[in-house]
Amino acid sequence: MFGNAPRHSLMQEYGGADITLTHDTFELAMLSPDTAHGSTAGDGSEPAAVASIGKSFEAAGGAIFIGLNLGRDDGSVLPGLEGTSSTFAALEVGFSQKIGSAGFIELGGTFGMSPGSTGIGMSNTSDVRFNAMRVEAGQTGVLRKGDRLSLGVSMPIAVTSGSTQIALPAARSAGGVSYQDLGINYAPQAREIDLSITYGTPMGQSAEVFVGAIHAFNHGHITGRQDTAAIMGFRVAF
Repeated sequence: MFGNAPRHSLMQEYGGADITLTHDTFELAMLSPDTAHGSTAGDGSEPAAVASIGKSFEAAGGAIFIGLNLGRDDGSVLPGLEGTSSTFAALEVGFSQKIGSAGFIELGGTFGMSPGSTGIGMSNTSDVRFNAMRVEAGQTGVLRKGDRLSLGVSMPIAVTSGSTQIALPAARSAGGVSYQDLGINYAPQAREIDLSITYGTPMGQSAEVFVGAIHAFNHGHITGRQDTAAIMGFRVAF
């Protein structure tokens, strides 16, 4: 039957899916506009909404996941002018493999694009391309049966290319107003890199408690900015 199956994905950039369903090797996740991050913002943009479908299969000595994300961003993840929203499509790939009797390694990446458009006022936005990557390795059965300790390195979603051109009034003369184009580059000069450690242990048949810590370099894609956070959570599958 279907059940919850939390997994690293683009959906987590919006705070996680409202519902994740799995059946055999297929996965479906949805984030509705009512609960999406930023959906109550009063800037005039449409609320975020995301749908994801994917499939896992065995290959190359491990498990491969391929998924497709389709959605509308309200400025929570992708950049844009205030009061605008953008649609996007993203390919999600992942690979996991066991190492020895208790070790494991997981690789994942997201590669997406938001098509360009003519925005508010006299602006023109090019296609925006973005990606994210992660590597995680660890071991199960560290302190008790079924537990899991992992170390990870990841780069959160960031724009790799994309810009907006805005025509601003520069001078007024008898012949009218002359305009000058101002370019805004959405690609950051620095890329955030996160180091994480997480420990999770089962609580009964369908629940798990986990704790961890994350340290971010170039936090928010700002050069030299660092941040550290502790995490604790409880997960239940139905």
